[in-house]
Amino acid sequence: MTKLRAMVWAALMVVLVLGVGVCEAQNRDFILENQTGHVIVGLYVRTYNSDWSADFLGSDVLFDSYQRTIQFARGNWGDCRLYIKVAFLDGTEQTSPAENLCATGRITWYDGLVVRN
Repeated sequence: MTKLRAMVWAALMVVLVLGVGVCEAQNRDFILENQTGHVIVGLYVRTYNSDWSADFLGSDVLFDSYQRTIQFARGNWGDCRLYIKVAFLDGTEQTSPAENLCATGRITWYDGLVVRN
């Protein structure tokens, strides 16, 4: 009985460790730095086959030379590669190529150029 209990305990620990690793690997949160020279009034994301999300900034704005942490609700996104769209105060928009947000902790948005850090 003791050997069986030890095997069950070891299996449980493996599941817990691997489960935590998967959750950490799926973290899509990132810091967005605005270096566009414009005020960002909206930030949206989508997968390759979905509609744009609700505005992550809500009623906030992101002034030039400022940064903000963009946080995702866990479990709502099936893919790490997401397109990002920003809307500016003047009504224009820019869209990034698909970004691997599980491997990117910081994105600096220049006017027409996105740099992953």
